[in-house]
Amino acid sequence: EAWGPPVVVPWMDFVASGTPYTFQQDSAPAHKAKLVQSWLKKNVPNFWDFNT
Repeated sequence: EAWGPPVVVPWMDFVASGTPYTFQQDSAPAHKAKLVQSWLKKNVPNFWDFNT
């Protein structure tokens, strides 16, 4: 996985310095891509699927 989350999540963990944070998505096509949705479902404990 050379795309977003493996890079973004460690970066956010570093930047947030232990402070809780929330990722929020809009309806951009890239956010609804099957690859992105699949990764989020597997790796984000409180993921809310926009299709539900």
